[in-house]
Amino acid sequence: MTNKYAFVVGIDSQWITEANNYFANGNDKLYFSTNAGFRNLLFQRIYFKINGKNYASYNAEFIEITRTNPFEFRLPSSASETRKYYYGFTNFRKINEPIPLTKFIRHPSGKQLR
Repeated sequence: MTNKYAFVVGIDSQWITEANNYFANGNDKLYFSTNAGFRNLLFQRIYFKINGKNYASYNAEFIEITRTNPFEFRLPSSASETRKYYYGFTNFRKINEPIPLTKFIRHPSGKQLR
């Protein structure tokens, strides 16, 4: 059996609005940037939690993590920002029933998020 992994991203609501607009304009993939470290896991999904909330309210299909800035697939307002990693996603959408962070388990500790 292969483990299926996802990661949860804390994000300002401004970036949720901009991502919604980006995909509504016909774009099919988007990359956000981070300096956070990543384990080499088989990610399948990304869950987005608006900062200050204790639940994930959006999700997307994971594409890849890269160290090269894919500026052509970034939001115009942040395309020139450089970070350690860039994570790509597609099929960004609002979750019908937000998922409490306590439903997510940290790898490898097995502890719940809070």
